[in-house]
Amino acid sequence: SCFRGRLASAGDYFVWVADRDGDQPRIGDDDEGRVLYHDGAPDSYVNSIMSCISALLGRNDLAPPIGVLSFRNILFGRVEPYNKVKNGLRTFEEGGYTAYRAVRGERENMLLFDHGPLGYLSIAAHGHADALSVWLHVDGQPVLVDSGTYLYHSGGEWRDYMRSTVAHNTLAINGESTSRISGPFNWSKKANSKLLHSKTDGDCFVVTAEHDGYSQTHGTVHRRTIESGRFGEYLITDVLVGGDTPFDVEIGFLLNPALTVKQTAEGFDIFRKGNSRVIKIINSSEELAANLQFGSDKPAGGWYSDKFNSKKPAYRLVFSGVIRAGTKSVTRILTAVTEATAC
Repeated sequence: SCFRGRLASAGDYFVWVADRDGDQPRIGDDDEGRVLYHDGAPDSYVNSIMSCISALLGRNDLAPPIGVLSFRNILFGRVEPYNKVKNGLRTFEEGGYTAYRAVRGERENMLLFDHGPLGYLSIAAHGHADALSVWLHVDGQPVLVDSGTYLYHSGGEWRDYMRSTVAHNTLAINGESTSRISGPFNWSKKANSKLLHSKTDGDCFVVTAEHDGYSQTHGTVHRRTIESGRFGEYLITDVLVGGDTPFDVEIGFLLNPALTVKQTAEGFDIFRKGNSRVIKIINSSEELAANLQFGSDKPAGGWYSDKFNSKKPAYRLVFSGVIRAGTKSVTRILTAVTEATAC
């Protein structure tokens, strides 16, 4: 009974973070390790696991949104896709993630917010310094993504970079990570995150969390609030609480390499290649300047690892400058193509 309950909890999480095309945010390390795997055949791993959970528990509502076939189906059975996507706000307190699902301005949105612990258990294995990071999928398209893994022991500087704070969709001070890396897997200092506030009202929501990763080094706490704004936009408000000296900060957003970007006087327009605009990102803070990065010859700028031992240059949107404690920096992410419900 306990085992089945844990499987149901895992299935519930997968359903909330699977977009309509069966893509889920990739978080932290992933070396594509598989227990059962049919080499040479398409293997949508998370969706195949969802299919097995659904079949084992006899719950079609936990099935993936797309049809998948894998070697696992021989053991667990096959289920039909369940394409009724979730709507609303769902917080997974133990894991430390909040997911928001909605169709706003004719577009399906899936936004995920990290306010949980670093990595796995005491050594935080396979964790990334991504405290208060966000992921965003729009109409089945991963848009704001995690940097990925690339390599383990042989990765060297690249291994450190892919786990660093500046490679993730959050705020960094002086280019430093919120947790301190100690070897290819371990951490000597770990940021502690906590959820402060969560509220939803129909299509509208607000979630606030903070972490103490900079409290020892800079005497400040990073607090982030994400809320639904007017007409299908999201407002991300970052503020540093405590500290007497100005802080050199950058707020970065890593884009899926399948997307292109155009910098404008307002911010950034993000497009599908050869297609329509997906989102627009604006930060109106006078203290921060907008910059666009795209790969480099060294571990810096925009890089994305789509699978183990592979990396691709990707666009990274950066708002950087010097701010003081208490200064609120608001980033607006516009996703709607038509007028949506105002919040």
